[in-house]
Order: sequence, then C-alpha cells, then structure tokens
Amino acid sequence: MLVAAPRSACRRGARGTRGERSRSRGPGGLLRQLLRSGRRPTSRPLPPRSESIHDGRPTYLVATCVALVLAGAVARAEEQSEIQRALASVKDSSTVELSTVGRKTRRIHTRPVWFVVDGDKIVVQSGKDGQTDWYRNLAASPQLTVRTPGYVFTATASIVTDPARVEQIHDLFMKKYHTAWLLSFVGSSLGRGRPVELTPDKVAIR
Repeated sequence: MLVAAPRSACRRGARGTRGERSRSRGPGGLLRQLLRSGRRPTSRPLPPRSESIHDGRPTYLVATCVALVLAGAVARAEEQSEIQRALASVKDSSTVELSTVGRKTRRIHTRPVWFVVDGDKIVVQSGKDGQTDWYRNLAASPQLTVRTPGYVFTATASIVTDPARVEQIHDLFMKKYHTAWLLSFVGSSLGRGRPVELTPDKVAIR
C-alpha cells in the first residue's frame, strides 16, 4: 500500500533541490564540482583595461622632445651654413677688427689685425711675443666680436700652442701676405706671431 508523502515534505524537497542547484551554479558550487571531478579551474582572461585620456601622455612628451631636438639641429645647421658663406666671402679681405673685453677695465677694445680663414675658423696672430692688449684680453675672456666687410661675427677664441699647428698657421699667413713673406728673408718676425683661432658662433650682416 502506497502512502503519499505530505505536501510540506515535497515542498521542502523541491526547495532543497532548487537550493542545491542554485548553490552549484554559484562560484563556490562550481569550485566544489571541479574539485570533485579532479579538474583544475581555468583562469579567465582579464577584460581589457579601459584607456584613459592620460594613456598617450608619455608618447606625446617623447614626440615633443624629439621635435625640439630636431628643430635645434636644423637651426644650428642653417647657422653654420650662413657662417661658411660669410667666411668664404671675406677670406680675401686684408684685415678684420677684433673687439675684446678689457681684462682690467672691462671696456670694449677694438683693434685691426691680419687674418686668414682656415676651414670654419678665423685665425689671427699677435706680435710682441703675445704682449698685445687684445691677446691678453682674450686669454682672460675668450668671447669677442669680429667685424669684417659686410659681416659681424660673434666668436670664441682659443690660443694655439701645438707647434705643428703654429707652423701651419705661419705658412698660411706667408701665402696670403706677401710682404711678410719677403720680410722673412731679412729676419723679420712679421706674420710669425702667436696664433689664436676664432670659432664663429653667429654671424650677422652689417
């Protein structure tokens, strides 16, 4: 003889079944099922990080720095081209004017001197065994202004001490200034002074 179970028991059983199903569907239930089955849980890939407005900032800064460096390099190249054209234009002139800063007075002193152009430099010489005012001024403060027909250079002076370079500069002066070359046969030291190389930094048209 079959006996029907009470409705309350059925309802409890149904609720229990649904509860077990809901628990098995949750994260904990899924983990328990995997552990029972012996399978290892697989990790899901993380969703892609949402990009913000600040993500491109490092790239923008790098691009800006590169652009500034390139602009500076182009400007320097153009300045050097202008200097080279100016030097080629004035190399056959007889004299240039050197404006130096007085080592004691701090005033501007201007003096015309012979010169030669050698590559990207203006080369001058001091007589009197380096005892001229402009030479001693440059030894104390190497910044100066060089005025030539048509151009004004700002330059930095460097006193030449290498014997081979000194002799080379003397030869350049002898080739340009024939008077010095002729007087050298009678023992004159004209054109054989203490050389100074002037490296132009900027040039302007007078």
